[in-house]
Amino acid sequence: MAQFPKRCACGLVHDAASWSRLESVGTVDCSTPGESCWLALANCPCGSTLAIEVSPPVLTQPPTRSTPTNFRVLGVQLPKEKV
Repeated sequence: MAQFPKRCACGLVHDAASWSRLESVGTVDCSTPGESCWLALANCPCGSTLAIEVSPPVLTQPPTRSTPTNFRVLGVQLPKEKV
């Protein structure tokens, strides 16, 4: 899948260099069973949110027990604590 150039509905065209200067919104895990899919989201100056497919992010810190057990952190589901 060709990532660039990325054309916004407003008409602006973003290449890899201009994409890196856009306001980052975050990364979304849109994987399905058997197929990994991650999207990086960024805002165009017009306010539209654009997406490109990216490699899965690398955890810089492992999830901790203080992370809610029903919260998905970078695609890692934490086990529920036994009471």
